[in-house]
Amino acid sequence: MGRRSFWTTRARNCVACHLTSEAIANFGPQYEAFRTALQTGDYASLDWNLLQTHIGRNTGNQLNSPFFVHMAAGLGSGMFLFDAGGAPINPLDNDPNRKPNNQAPASVYDPTKVVFDIDRIVDENGVSRASNSHPLISGGTVPALRDGATDLTQPGPLGRTLLELLTDPTTGLVLDSWYDANGVPRGNAPTHIGP
Repeated sequence: MGRRSFWTTRARNCVACHLTSEAIANFGPQYEAFRTALQTGDYASLDWNLLQTHIGRNTGNQLNSPFFVHMAAGLGSGMFLFDAGGAPINPLDNDPNRKPNNQAPASVYDPTKVVFDIDRIVDENGVSRASNSHPLISGGTVPALRDGATDLTQPGPLGRTLLELLTDPTTGLVLDSWYDANGVPRGNAPTHIGP
């Protein structure tokens, strides 16, 4: 009792991992500004209210948000920033007991002090920004799944080609047919699905 069963847990649908034409039409300019800010380390340009809505309050990507896809690919959400001493940098966090300084991050918010972006485990080129204690990839051949990684013989986050396919609205694969977060066919999907 009290535990969610396999049958009551929702499956992830297309929008959890893939950009869609609707997501780009609705949020394209904001998404491009967000991607540029993270890639250049311009954390002062992040739209925190937008991130709160698209990341913090959008747990299954019901909004069909490209920001959610960016986060799910391991490229980061902009929401887990820390300074050199490990103190969180987030203007939305009003918890006065936040460690290590026992003060609300919102009261001392300074985006110029960001040193760690901890949910950005891979950069847009496929280079891992995370530690990895997994053994070597076996089989003697190196798959192209991790192109851009500094050591292709080690497993790790997605490579550059897969990251582009999932998160780049210009060169990637943007779905025109998909299931939304509630399992409803969207875009052109109803024309491809039988009764």
